[in-house]
Amino acid sequence: MFTLSFSYFVLLIVSFFAAGVIDAVAGGGGLLTLPVFMLTGFPVHAIAGTNMASTVVGASVSVIKYAKNRKIYWQTALIAGAVSLIGSFFGSRLNILISEKYLQYIMIIILPIVALVIFFKKDLPCSNSVDTLSLSQKIIFSLLFGFVLGVYEGFYGAGAGTFMIFGFSLLNKLDLVTASGNSRVMALFSSIGTTITFALEGLVYWPVVLWVTTGYMLGSWIGTFIALTKGAKIIKPVFMVVLTLLFTRIIFQLFVTGI
Repeated sequence: MFTLSFSYFVLLIVSFFAAGVIDAVAGGGGLLTLPVFMLTGFPVHAIAGTNMASTVVGASVSVIKYAKNRKIYWQTALIAGAVSLIGSFFGSRLNILISEKYLQYIMIIILPIVALVIFFKKDLPCSNSVDTLSLSQKIIFSLLFGFVLGVYEGFYGAGAGTFMIFGFSLLNKLDLVTASGNSRVMALFSSIGTTITFALEGLVYWPVVLWVTTGYMLGSWIGTFIALTKGAKIIKPVFMVVLTLLFTRIIFQLFVTGI
């Protein structure tokens, strides 16, 4: 049976604390926790499920804090969240069945485009004009990117929260802080779906989940506080850093390590 040393447990808790902060602000905490799992020698087949299960409670903490500050637009958050739950089941099954390399090649093309749109779209951080959309537009946009990103969360996961914020901001026309709050609702739904799928396959290592959840919860609380107080001026820079790190990680995996 696989066991972790005390030092590795501490390392995982610290990494999940930092990931909680990052996820609550701009998404992308998995870019930190997934490599740490690999560093500890954690069973590869159990990394994705254990990582996702460890974020469920922390995502709930962020949702509660964003909701108390009225920074969640529930109409679109719940629609996107519900379909992301369904999508995460499909994505998790794909993760178990096929290689993630196919998605990584697609991401090499998509990521620079997303980064350029964010960089040049000056009104992205502060524009909140969701009410200019019709009800049908809100529903259609939320259904589309909610399902697609739910599949992505279950299949690959890295940077999913960042893309959720981007979807809510660009398509649902929410300011970045509210988009971040909505992304936490969506992440909660998709995390639950992904966790259930992997758990049914016996691919969640629960002793680790119980320990690192505490670190992620605290990080989520602090990260949400930072996002609410600093607003778009902190979210957008972190947003760009996460996209850059994700792109670098994919290139490294595909062309350097061959993993």
